[in-house]
This record gives sequence, structure tokens and C-alpha cells, in this order.
Amino acid sequence: MALSYAWRLVSRNLRRTLTYLFGLALAVGLFSGVLFFVDASASQMTRIALAPVKLDLVAHATTPSVDVVKVAQSIAAQRGIKAAQPVYTTDFTSAGKPGGSQMSHAGRMFAMNPSYFQTFDIVQLSAGRFSAGGAVVSEGIINALSLKLGDTIQISFSGISRTVQLPITGITNVASADALFASTSGAENTLITDVVLVDASWFNANLGPSLAAFAASQPGGTNGLITYDPAIHIKIDRSLLPADPTRAALQTEALRRQVERASSGQLKATDNLSAAFTTVKSDVLSAKILFIFLGLPGVALAAYLSKFAAELFAEAQRRELSLLRTRGATPRQITAIVAISSLMLAILGSAFGLVIGVLSLFVAAGAQGTAALNPLAAQFDWQLLGSSALISFIAGLALTFLAAFLPTFGALRREIAQERRTVQRVPAQPFWKRAYLDLISLVAAAIILFVTQQNGGFKPAANESAAIALSFYIFLAPFFAWLGLTLLVLRLLEWVLTRSGGPVALIFRRLFGDIGEVAGKSIARRARQVGAATTVIALTLSFGISLTLFQQTYSHEKQLDSQYVVGSDIRFTPALNSAQTPAFASKLQLAGVKGVTAVARDPQALVGSEQNTVYGIDVPSFRQVAYLPDSFFIDGAAQRTIDAMTNHTSDYALGNASQALNALNSTPNGVIISVEQAQKYNIRVGDTVLMQLYSATTRKYVNVQAIAVGMFIYFPTSSQDSDFILNRSFMLGQAGTTAVDYFLLKTDGQAHVTALADQLAAQYQQVMPVVIQTTTTVIKTEESSLTSLNLAGLSAMEQLYTVLVASIGLTVFLLAMINERRREFGAMRALGATLGHLRRFIFAEAVTIGGVSLLLGGLIGILLAQMLVLLLGVIFTIPANGLAWPGLELLLLAGVVILGMLGSALLSARRLTGLRVVEALREL
Repeated sequence: MALSYAWRLVSRNLRRTLTYLFGLALAVGLFSGVLFFVDASASQMTRIALAPVKLDLVAHATTPSVDVVKVAQSIAAQRGIKAAQPVYTTDFTSAGKPGGSQMSHAGRMFAMNPSYFQTFDIVQLSAGRFSAGGAVVSEGIINALSLKLGDTIQISFSGISRTVQLPITGITNVASADALFASTSGAENTLITDVVLVDASWFNANLGPSLAAFAASQPGGTNGLITYDPAIHIKIDRSLLPADPTRAALQTEALRRQVERASSGQLKATDNLSAAFTTVKSDVLSAKILFIFLGLPGVALAAYLSKFAAELFAEAQRRELSLLRTRGATPRQITAIVAISSLMLAILGSAFGLVIGVLSLFVAAGAQGTAALNPLAAQFDWQLLGSSALISFIAGLALTFLAAFLPTFGALRREIAQERRTVQRVPAQPFWKRAYLDLISLVAAAIILFVTQQNGGFKPAANESAAIALSFYIFLAPFFAWLGLTLLVLRLLEWVLTRSGGPVALIFRRLFGDIGEVAGKSIARRARQVGAATTVIALTLSFGISLTLFQQTYSHEKQLDSQYVVGSDIRFTPALNSAQTPAFASKLQLAGVKGVTAVARDPQALVGSEQNTVYGIDVPSFRQVAYLPDSFFIDGAAQRTIDAMTNHTSDYALGNASQALNALNSTPNGVIISVEQAQKYNIRVGDTVLMQLYSATTRKYVNVQAIAVGMFIYFPTSSQDSDFILNRSFMLGQAGTTAVDYFLLKTDGQAHVTALADQLAAQYQQVMPVVIQTTTTVIKTEESSLTSLNLAGLSAMEQLYTVLVASIGLTVFLLAMINERRREFGAMRALGATLGHLRRFIFAEAVTIGGVSLLLGGLIGILLAQMLVLLLGVIFTIPANGLAWPGLELLLLAGVVILGMLGSALLSARRLTGLRVVEALREL
């Protein structure tokens, strides 16, 4: 019987049931949608973090006698392994021309099969080819010894008396081949510039046995050199890795042990993916915190809408239940009926919400342009959605219990006579009003902001290659601010509406006639209900606006970050053996290129006894292509800066980019210095800076005296080692060379960057080896996967919910108003009011709620966006310069919300046509 009555209670008034289900489904849908987005983004972040790792596993032989060719074949056949290549490593003591007096420093030789280059994208040939009986030589040796293709190179080794002579058949750039230099101990890799690559078959026939015998006789090694190191480079099948980085890390660890087990005691494997997984695990946690926080206010608002809908229909439901009690139903039976009906609503609403959550991923996938979020894509991981769907479903059950069951169950404890009264109750002031929880929350937000500021929480991380750690603590300020603003707005709205009946009635009289005056006074009488509806919609709008502003600012700052890392839109770097002069810049002035500048670089310069990197720029052309805001510079001559440097603080006086560059341009031997190096070497503006530049022509150091003319915090020649910036002409003249290192290109728009890069690559493919970097391919230095995220999908999802919550929220309020005030409207009809009068009455309240909501939502949204950008500045390489304003998107959002509100008003007005005056008057 209870089940039958519960179903009738749910199905008898479909409008009431659907209204509640819509609120519940939106809350569950947004919550599940955010969780689904987090899961899909975590999978994407794992792939992004693993992308820079070019060599998954390296298995080193424990003794020189291990046959790595045979073992590699066995490993390649194992489950989860995609390829395995034997590689032999040995250090040579010197290399040079046969009979020549000039020899290179000690270097490293790698012996590999020709198929290695198709298996691993580690070594790139800048000229020539890899062949048996020949040597591929690094650009460092080519430039140091003035060698070229076709020349012969003579190489000497420790432990064997004879030298090896090989023809040079290819040239390689090893700047990005650090994976080759991983050590068996797992220590930090050391890049070696003097490298020779040879064929493995030739190596085993000519050098391998002698080196293996010598290595066996010297088990402790010789002066730290690698005598003979047989190894296996392994590529795993990454498509089999779980999307979750923690589980993926466990699986790669199992693969490492599997490789070692393949030849027990003969191999020691190193997992190069472990560091990437360590970083991405921290980034995924931070991303989850970020996404959940950005979505949580919307979930809370949708949940409040659900509770709001339940409360609006509470009176009607209490009358129905009271009628059941007068007909003999026991309290236990009534409780069972309410519990079952609430469970039915929870199941239906949660299921509908999960469908909305999945559908919202289509919106996110379209906005973000990735198949990882598209449920129809073949590579979409449905397994990820299982736990999130369960969590969302349970949340829906809990929400229904709190919003629908508890209030009704509480009503059952009152007397039947009290439940059947139809007079309006005078509610007591809620606890938050009496406790001034709104003001306490705002004070708490201010305190947290102050503490975060004092602890340097608003600054980007000093170590750009580190994972970005975000904690819940950093979101306490916006959480308390949002909560405090919510309650404060509700308090102020009730106060204003209660006291503005006269002015509002006068305005509405002019807009809607006599009925408008009645509506204005009605709004003042019902200030609490109107204020609650206005607050829900205003805060929903503020949520959507703040996220739109933050997403636009996030995307804009990511673009500026990439410009800072690249130096401009495109960086064009010729190979070392194809060095160009500054005049080459004219050949890069293609259609769509606004400016080009050449930059010189000396990575071996000495300041004191320490090696530093010095850059040379041409100030006029550099200004045209580089991003150089005033925030990059400090006033090095200001006493505030001097005090900060003395006290080792960061309270520097703000500088001026134009003044610093003008000073450098007007001082031929001027130098601008990073504030860290100025503090380290105790340099002040006006001091003489002694440095030694390395001359590539004479292979010697040249003493140089420069004058410090300015200081900077960031400089877009490099995000890692821009410490000393000289005038290019002075730097090249002192070093006795005309060659520059790379060229920066500024385009006339981001849409042309990729096309221009492709055009340059095609133009110089057969001319000389070049490396081209663009803002579209470079994210943050040493990529943190968190900063590579695209929030466009989440923003689109939240904007959709903003429109739905605002529109449906107003619809719920207006329909509930009609249902709640049937007697009042019936009396107005009986006294001569027409349906047109009543429609204008509804429109008056809708205009009040909608207009005030738009105004308050905009103001609060801008404030919250400012706070988010301030608090999340740590995820950017360079500090954010305020908000980026997406004017078209904001206008579109406001327009869609207004249309939704108008639709809600029209739908509610049509509901009046079903009002039966006689039945309404019977309830008086």
C-alpha cells in the first residue's frame, strides 16, 4: 500500500514532480559532468606528461659478457613491450683529424642498428646519413675541429692501443638527445656535446670484443669513463597504460621488473617514465582541486534550486499528507510513503542527472576540440566514468534526503490541525542572519588573502620545471568570499526590497499600469521569497561570468607564457654547422611576418669563476617582436630595490621597459642583468661588470667590461638562463664573430603562426637543418601538464548550466508563485482583473528578479574572477596582468540568459490560463 500511495504522490502532480526533478537533475548533472571532465582531463594530462619522454626503459647489462642482441629479441616479444633495441656505449678519450694537432675533448660513442632511428625519435640527423662503416658526428665536434661531411675522423679509446678512423657520413644535433645519457644509477642526466654514432654490427666486429675484455679486467671503471656498456632501449605500448597516473606508474614498474626477470641477474633496468608520473600525479591532484572548485559553486546553486523547489511545494504536500492522516493513516505509514516517494524522486532525478552529465561532455568536447571528452569517440574511456557516476548517484540520493525527505518528515511531527492551516506562517530569522555568518565569511576571506600574500602565495613557482602544487587552502579565500557574498546579497536584497515598495510600485505603475503598482507592493511584502530567487539567479550568473573571465584570462596568459618561452611567436634556429649572420633576418621576412630579430648567445661566458649564459640583442628590432611589459623590469636605481636586494626580499620598485631598453640601446657596452644575478654578484646600476666571452673563432676567452644599466625579473630570450643581456653588435665585436644563434619572428596574428612555421620548414628543408619552435607547440618550460590544460570545455559546460539554472530557477519561482497564490489571483480575477493584468503582474516580478540578478551577478562575477586570477597566478610562468575581457562571450551569455528569463515568464504566464477562479475562491 505504501508503495502505491508513494507512486501516486509522485505522479499525481506532474508539474510539481518535474519541477523538483529538474532542480535535482541539474545538481547531479553538473556534479557528474565536472567529475567526468576531471576524469577525461586526467587521462589527457597523463598523455601530455609522457609525451616528452622519448625513451621509456633502459636495461643495462650487469656484465660485459651479456648478449644484449639475444635478450632484446626476447624482451620485444613480451606482453606490453612495443620494441627493444640493443645499444652499446663507450667513452672515447679524444677525436680529431688524422695527423692533426687539434683534438676534441673526451666524448661518447653509441653503437646502434639502423632501425633504431625508426623506433626512437631521439637522434635527428641534421645532414648526411647513418651507414655501416661510417660515423655520424655531433655538431659540437664538427664545429670544434672544422670538419665536414666526407672527412675522416680519428678516435682514441682508453684500454686499447689502436685508434679508429671512420669517414663522416652524417651530422647530428644532440641538444635534445638527453635520454641517451641516462646513467644506471638513475642520477641526473649529463648532456655530452662530443658524440659519435656508429653501426652496431661494425662496432661488434671491430671494437666490441677489445672493449669488453678491457672492461672485464677493470671492474671499477677507469676515471669515471664508460669503458663498455651494453644496454637495451625499450619502448612500451603506452596505449595499454591506464589513464590514471598512479595505476599507470604501477604498471610501468611491473614492466620494469618483467624486463629484469627476462634475464635474471643480467640486466638492471631504469624506468624513465617514473619522474613524469611523479609530476603528473601532483598535477592531476591540482587539476582535480581546480576543476572541482570551479564547478562546486554551480553544483551548490543547482542543489539550492532543488531545495528551493521542494520548499515551494511543501505547503501543498503537507496538506495532502494531513488528509491521509485524517483518513486513518498512521505516522509509520506516512513516513514510509514519504521515504519511498523521496527515493523514487532521487532515483529518477539522479538518473536524469547522469544523462545530462554525459551529454555535457559533448559540449565540453566541442569547445575544447578533443576526443578525450567525447563519449562517442573510439578512444573514450568509459571505465573512468564508473566511479564518478556512482559518486554522483549517491550525491543525488543524499541531496534528495536533505531537500525533500527531512523537511516533510519534520512536518509529520507536528499536529494534524497545524498541518491543515492555510494561513501564512511567520518564519523565524535563519541562523546565519542571527550569527552574521555573511560578515564572518568575508572577514575570513580577507584574512586568508592577507596571509597568502605575506607568504608569497601569489607568485609563480621559481622552479619552472617543477610540478605545480595547489592545495585546498588556496581556495579557502574565494570559497569564503563566495559564501559571504551570497549571504550578504540575500540580507541586503531583503532589506532593500522591504523598504522599496513605494518607489518600485511607482516605477511599475508607469510601465505596467495600475496592476504594476500592485505588483510593486507585492514584491515588498514578499521580499524574502523574491530575494531568495534573485540571489540564486544572481549568484548563478556570477559563477558563469567569473568562470568565463577566468577561462579567457587563463588562455590569454598561457599564450603570453608561450610567447615568453619562445621569445616571440616563432623561434627559427639554424644548426650550429649552418650558423647565420644578422643579415639573414631579411630572408625570413615572409608575408604575414611583422618583424624579425637575430639573437646571439654565449652559454660558456664567465662572470667571475662561474659559467653563465650571455645574450646579445638588437634593441630596435627586438622591441618589435618580443613581449616586454613593464612588469618584467624593476627600477634598479631606486632605494626600495637596493634595500630589497640587501635584505634578500622581493619588494622591488616597479621598473619601466622603455627606460631599461633605451638605456641599453644608448650605452654600447651596457648590460641589463637579472635581479637574482645582480643580488648574487652584488651588482648595482652603474657598476662595471667584468666578464669573459668565449670566442668561437680563436677558441679562447676575451675579457669584456660592461656597464650595468638596468635590471629585470623576466626577459624573453630564454625562460631558463636569461641573466645578462648585451647589445648584439658589442657582443659579436668583442667575441670576434658575426654568427648569431637564432631568430625571433613576430606574426600578424596567432592564426598564421602554424602556417608560417610550416612554410619555413618546407622552404629550408633542403637548404640547411633548422629547428622551429612556435607558441602553438611550446607550453610552459619543461612542460607541466597542468598548464597545458584547456579550460574551454569546462567553461562551455558551466556556461550551459548557468543558462539552465538561471532560466529554470526563474521558471520554478514563477510557477510556484502562481501555485502558492492561487487564492490571491482568484480573488483578483473575481474583482475584475483580466488575464492580461495578471500576466503583467508576473512580468513585473520577473523583470525585478532578472534585472537585479544581472546587475549583481555581473559585479560579483568580476570580483570573483579577479580573486581567482590572483590566487592562481602560481600556475603561470609570468605574472598575470589583470583580467582578459571576452566581450562577445559575455554579451552572448547575458543575451541567452535574458532570453531564458523571457521564456520563463511567458511559460509562467500561460499557466494562468488554467487558473479556475471558483476553485481558488473556495480555498479562501
